[in-house]
Amino acid sequence: ASKLWKIIQEAGDYLKGQLPEHPNHPKGRNPYAHVALEINNYESAITHVKNLGITITGEVEFEGAKFFFIRDPDQNVIEFHQPQITK
Repeated sequence: ASKLWKIIQEAGDYLKGQLPEHPNHPKGRNPYAHVALEINNYESAITHVKNLGITITGEVEFEGAKFFFIRDPDQNVIEFHQPQITK
């Protein structure tokens, strides 16, 4: 996990001060606000998150890949992404 956080911090440090203001982020835009996690089973993951009482803030399907989004207590976006399944 620390390696992942280091990558997130480096990307955020690079973007700091370069992101425009946005009214949809109540604490202002920050470059560390989006974490994406790849998952293997979309239905299982989204069901588990819903069963925990966490609000799903968005769902997207694009070219066979599936995504859903939640927000943490600080309103940072967390993306769950299942890549396109190839047969």
